[in-house]
This record gives sequence, C-alpha cells and structure tokens, in this order.
Amino acid sequence: MNIAHQLRPLQDFRDRLHFLFPQRADALFDLLDALSSNQTARSPAELSLNPLFRRTYNSVYDGIQSLRGAPVCDPASVAAGATFHQQVTQLIGARLPQPTRRPFWLFGVDVTPTPRPYARTLADRTFVYQPNPIGANKPVTVGHAYSVVAALPEKATHETPSWVVPLTTERVASTQTAVQVGVAQTQRLLNDPALPFHHALCVEVADSAYGGPGFLSPLARQPNLVVVNMSDVVTLGPEEAAFAVKELIQPRTVIPSHVNEQATQGGLVRAGTRTERFLQMMNGSGIDVVVPLSGVTRQFDGSGRCVNCQ
Repeated sequence: MNIAHQLRPLQDFRDRLHFLFPQRADALFDLLDALSSNQTARSPAELSLNPLFRRTYNSVYDGIQSLRGAPVCDPASVAAGATFHQQVTQLIGARLPQPTRRPFWLFGVDVTPTPRPYARTLADRTFVYQPNPIGANKPVTVGHAYSVVAALPEKATHETPSWVVPLTTERVASTQTAVQVGVAQTQRLLNDPALPFHHALCVEVADSAYGGPGFLSPLARQPNLVVVNMSDVVTLGPEEAAFAVKELIQPRTVIPSHVNEQATQGGLVRAGTRTERFLQMMNGSGIDVVVPLSGVTRQFDGSGRCVNCQ
C-alpha cells in the first residue's frame, strides 16, 4: 500500500471539511493546520507566525469572526435543518471506528477550565476551577469553562495509546452549569439520526459531579445501561440513588459506584454498607443491579443485560 493511498481518507476528510466553511475557508484551514502543529503559540495572533499559516495575522481573527452564526452551504443539509456545527460533528462521526470488542459505543463528558484572570474586557467571565492553588487559597480563578463530549474509541492493541475524538465543545455560560450543558450536548448527539451510534447502545462515563438527577433525569429516555455515583457525601445517598434509578431513569441495569466505602468482601456485599442499603431499596424494582468487584470485568449485551454475572 503506497503513501498516497493511505493518505486518501485524510485528504477526503480535509476536502469535505473545507467545503463546509461558508466563508474564509482557506484562512480557517490554515488556522487549523497551524493550531494542530502548534507548540509555542500562546495566543491566536501568534498562530499567524506558524509556517503553515500563509496569511497575515489579521486573517486569524477575520476567519474566526466569520464562523459566528455561520450559514450552512450544503442544500441537503439546509433542507434537513442542520447547523454548521452539526455538519462538522456528522463529518467526524461518520469516520469514528466502529466498536468491535465492546457491545456499545463509549463516550466521556467533562468540563475543563480556561483561566483568564487578566482578560478584564472578556465577556461573561466567571469563577472556574484552578488546580494547585498557592498555600491555603481556594482552588478557583476567573475565566471560562468548556464542556466537552468525546468518543472513546477502542484501542487496537494493549500497547496502542488511548485517544479520544471530541465531538462537541461548548462554553459554559455564567448562567449555566456544566451539567446542564453536558445534558444538552449528549441529547443532541444521541438524537442525531445521521450519526452512526443513533440506534446503538451508548455508554457515557463521567465523574461524580454528573451523578445526580440534574444529569440523569433529562437523559432518562436515552440509556439502557446507567452508572450511578453514590457515596452520601458529595453525590447521592442510597435512598436518593434508588429513587433516581427507579422513578426517574428506569434503566435495564444499574451499577452503583463511587460508594466511598469497602462495599464487598470475598465477592459478597458487606452488611451495614450503603451498597447493601441500595440493594434493599432496589429489591422488587425489576432493574438489574450489578455490584462492581475488583479485578472482575463485566460484559453487557446490546439491551444492557450483564452476560457474565451470576
């Protein structure tokens, strides 16, 4: 197989992406190439110094500005009511590798902060998380936060590095929460019939901040398999978790996690634990409860049933 043949899918992707840009397509594509190869630039203007950006620095901001409220060029997409950002997501989604070992598509959602403490004229700055504070300071600063939903493809081999494919990134406004934005992003992805996982079982992983009813309840009609974060400290307690699962989400199977305790011993649930209380509350609900065990890999079929649980 020659190099030209190997690069053909990449060139096809680039050509289709170039076509989607309604204005300043050449400048925007140079900007993407410069950003993809950037190692030193600390601002958009500095990207104009990259050898792959063949224009002046004015074209950087001109190209970015052209994407605000960008119209849709493809007539078929116009008829379907697709937005520019939907078209880009569909272009990426069509090239996602199909899962072969997992019986589901795997996604992740999280929020990432962008500190901008010195950008005093930047609109809608708010408090965002700041790791590693100095001394006894609180871990916060001023800036923007961005919610990202990404596909987590399977690794080709155990030695293959893990990688993610961002599908949608949105800024979290000061009037929103990361959970609210994450819900809207997830719903748009799962409800898009043009994406390859529209009718497939999808699993979304997230940290404990997404383990409450604010995230799970709006997505109640989406999943067949749900992971509930339960600790009674910063997430749901066993009673609240059982209520959310039985009354709001109603999945096929649930896995209690983040319980913040030694829940099992010798493969059995320990008496007096929050996990035992959750199991008691779920008794008779008709929903399968799969308790995670250290070193044990669980497998699920397309309907969300565990196929290797006793």
